[in-house]
Amino acid sequence: ALLLGAAAAAGRRQVRGKAARAAEGAVAVKKKGVRVVDGKEIPWNIFSPRAPYKGTTISNETITTRTRLSNWETSHVIMKHDGACPYLEGQSIGIIAPGPDKKGEVPARIRLYSIASSSPGDDETSKTVSLCVKRVLEVDGMGWCNYENVPTGTDKEYPNAAKVYRGVASSHICDLKAGDEVLITGPVGAEMLLPEDPE
Repeated sequence: ALLLGAAAAAGRRQVRGKAARAAEGAVAVKKKGVRVVDGKEIPWNIFSPRAPYKGTTISNETITTRTRLSNWETSHVIMKHDGACPYLEGQSIGIIAPGPDKKGEVPARIRLYSIASSSPGDDETSKTVSLCVKRVLEVDGMGWCNYENVPTGTDKEYPNAAKVYRGVASSHICDLKAGDEVLITGPVGAEMLLPEDPE
């Protein structure tokens, strides 16, 4: 009887041990599109470079005034994601430009940009995301210019420049027009998240 009782107790401990391990495993299971930061779940890589979200450009406004610098232009672009790509203040999204990029890749490699809008979006519908992007434009004789991707003599703004380089991703974003499709990845980033409001 003593042996049977001991065996039964051992069996119960084994079952409880399996249940505990199962519970621990359930907590450790990762959710797709979510990451735990400081004990809280935040949206994370809902859309990957291999499977980006096809968003739509709502508007694109130049928010800077032309100066003597070649790279004076900054655009405020609002894109529609229909609520499929939620994000938090302080995160970034990726944009995939058609390319080719410096290495000749088509489409170009993903570029990450800090999100400019609050989580509900500029229109407070939670269906849009905004970026403020400076157009990368390097012109020989107007500061640093180590690359070129515009055939000599063909640039509309600087036809006489020996070398002109126009940023692939930034130009893609700054040239977007209302209705244009835009490939979005992310969101990512936890370093710049806003702290909890003690109030």
